[in-house]
Amino acid sequence: ISDIRAGDNENTIKVFGAILGSEINDYLKSYMLKLPEVSTVIDSYNDEVNVEDIYRKLAKLRKSIGEQFEDELLEILYEKSKTERDDLSTDAMGSRALKNIALHYLNSEELGEIDYRNSTSMTEKLKALEIANSDELFEEYLSKYSNDQEMVVKYFRIIGSATDKSPIEKIEKILHSDLFDYNVPNLVRGLIGSFSRNYRYLFTEKGMELFVRELEKVDKINPHTSARLCESMNLYPKLKYKTKEMVRWKIESFYRSEHISKNSFEILDSIFNS
Repeated sequence: ISDIRAGDNENTIKVFGAILGSEINDYLKSYMLKLPEVSTVIDSYNDEVNVEDIYRKLAKLRKSIGEQFEDELLEILYEKSKTERDDLSTDAMGSRALKNIALHYLNSEELGEIDYRNSTSMTEKLKALEIANSDELFEEYLSKYSNDQEMVVKYFRIIGSATDKSPIEKIEKILHSDLFDYNVPNLVRGLIGSFSRNYRYLFTEKGMELFVRELEKVDKINPHTSARLCESMNLYPKLKYKTKEMVRWKIESFYRSEHISKNSFEILDSIFNS
């Protein structure tokens, strides 16, 4: 994490290469090759952080790894694409996990689309759908699964957590579609919940406007769910002053409202007065 914070990728890339070439099993290898979550990096700071800068550094490291180990990752993508969908053995699940890691670092929309069409397991298809980021594939996916709430939630998570470009416009469309229902907590957590952890776009003016507007609606229907959404503000104390000022200004009317639920107020009050 300290190397990521410093923007020094040399040592991390060396470690990645050593793990990639090791003889450990695929499942453990896939776990060890993952980069830390943004929230984990932010938590490592004792002072104010620039959220956008952390995302940029992680994206740069991901790209560097994908370029430096392209041949090895492509080989994994090909070799590990041979497991059967119904094979739930440890070896098969490990192969699929490692293949998804390879696709993550290659980060090619073209490879994502190919893998989506060729994969048999849903774990692989969902990762490929995320990487492909194709409106055509999203429509194809929804044409098959729009009546399956669990599959719709998975789609919502892909949309809400997208960081390559702002997902706000797509989220707005979903909120006004028949796919979304404020009375279904799983759908709310899938879409608004995933966006509430997408700190790159949450902590922007448009992101906070969307989040607070939806938070107010959810709070009136399901205070427990809205309180969980409020937990995304846990990172507030570590934000840089200007960002912190904007975030507080955007959420202040909800926080000070006489209509706010006890659940949500207690979460926000503990954060803002810590």
